[in-house]
Amino acid sequence: MTATLAPPPVRPLPPEPELLPVLQPGDSLTRDEFERRYRRMKNVKKAELIEGIVYLPSPVRLDRDNTPDAAGILKSRLFPGLWFDTVALLAGILKQALATLQRGVESVEHAAFAASLASP
Repeated sequence: MTATLAPPPVRPLPPEPELLPVLQPGDSLTRDEFERRYRRMKNVKKAELIEGIVYLPSPVRLDRDNTPDAAGILKSRLFPGLWFDTVALLAGILKQALATLQRGVESVEHAAFAASLASP
């Protein structure tokens, strides 16, 4: 008696991932389409759909030459007086972050910068 070999079971192929375009600022989408694309974009932290139009924040880069001081204050070299309290911002302590920003705007460096912009 000879045994007959049955063919191996055929496994269905996994469904191919749905290829969707990425969210782009200004796209006109339905809520369902927006949600579908947003869920697939793991690198996007925040996106909004307002009256059918996609809004995304501008990308942010940290200038490697600007580093926070010992207190965590990042002082812009391009815009003197623009100070960010990185610790307060990351912790969500807006009152402290705004107070630091205000101190920067009231600084001597910012006054000189503003005066240079006003002079012809």
